[in-house]
Amino acid sequence: MLYYFVVAFLGLSFLLLFAGTVLIVFYRPAKRPAAGHDPVSFPAVTILKPISNIDDEMEKNLETFYAQDYPNYDIVFGMDTQQRECHELVERVSRKFPQTKTTIVSTMAEKRLNPKVATLSRMEPSCTGSLLWMTDSNVRVEPFTLRMLVRDYAANDSKIVFSPIQGTGSRTMGSIMENAYLNFFVSGNILLAWSSARQPIIVGKSMLIERYTLEKFGGFSHFQEYLAEDFIMGRTYRETGLTVSTNFTWVTNFISTATFSRFWSRVVRWSKIRYNTERFYYFFESLLNPIMVSACALPFLGAKGVPLVAAAVIGKIALEYAAFFAVNSQDRKKAWIIAVYPLSVLIKDFLLFLIFFTPLINKDVFWRGKNIRLDNKGKITHISPAERFS
Repeated sequence: MLYYFVVAFLGLSFLLLFAGTVLIVFYRPAKRPAAGHDPVSFPAVTILKPISNIDDEMEKNLETFYAQDYPNYDIVFGMDTQQRECHELVERVSRKFPQTKTTIVSTMAEKRLNPKVATLSRMEPSCTGSLLWMTDSNVRVEPFTLRMLVRDYAANDSKIVFSPIQGTGSRTMGSIMENAYLNFFVSGNILLAWSSARQPIIVGKSMLIERYTLEKFGGFSHFQEYLAEDFIMGRTYRETGLTVSTNFTWVTNFISTATFSRFWSRVVRWSKIRYNTERFYYFFESLLNPIMVSACALPFLGAKGVPLVAAAVIGKIALEYAAFFAVNSQDRKKAWIIAVYPLSVLIKDFLLFLIFFTPLINKDVFWRGKNIRLDNKGKITHISPAERFS
């Protein structure tokens, strides 16, 4: 009975993984914008860039936002007053593009708030656009990205337009794993949820937001009690009948120097957030790790389990390769990354298996130098400066 259960489990697992891979390939990032009509007018857009630290090649990331093929936008940066290095970098970039209005807002996040939301709230009064494009500092974009997002906003009367994420720029094994996790697990599941299950899940690397609608909620501060403010925003908008959409205009999350420790910390944080916001779907994610599930069953199946493990390993690596070549146009040009990719998949899936159980042990999340405790709805119940959990 166990053998047939494992076979059925792997069959369902690969059905879901294959569907996600097909969607990744079908909606893969385009080098040129799809044919379509621009809006009659171009509404003013303010690009919001909350910054907490120096990311990999951040200067190049920021420069891509100054190169947008869009006639009417400005950029507002939000940084802690003590982040002198970040201030200097932003000022250096802005001086290269004097034609684009740049505003730097000095912030100090309150201890009992989501620090990112606190920063965004302090940036809001400096915004001039009727649309707000919120992106992280480790994101880079194509010149047509903003135009395409506004096109989707105008065509669908959307209140939030979301972008899928591609990870690239790998230089270490940790960054290969993190980029693969973004490209296959995160973007694959999001595309599957959007296209098949009609569940628009949002990850806040890039969100084009209608300012008027956001202000009716009370601005960003309405979501300050939650750590996953992006996911909660999407869910809140949908529950109130507001349109949340995507035209599959991807943004690039540039990660080159990530370590195993950073991969572990980031994915643990995301896992705890998902566990406390969508518990049913979190346990459903066990279907997405067929290698480890088959490996765990091997001691009980004996020789009969060996072909199942081999099939799981070969099948999972093949699907990850397909997503890698479809999405990661930069890293697929590097022979050493192609060579070590199977090993990175095996290590990544082993770590994901261990990470899967971490929310069952404790709900505390370490982020930006603080321990943040969450309740069963993803709300922040306690924040304290503390030593990092082992």
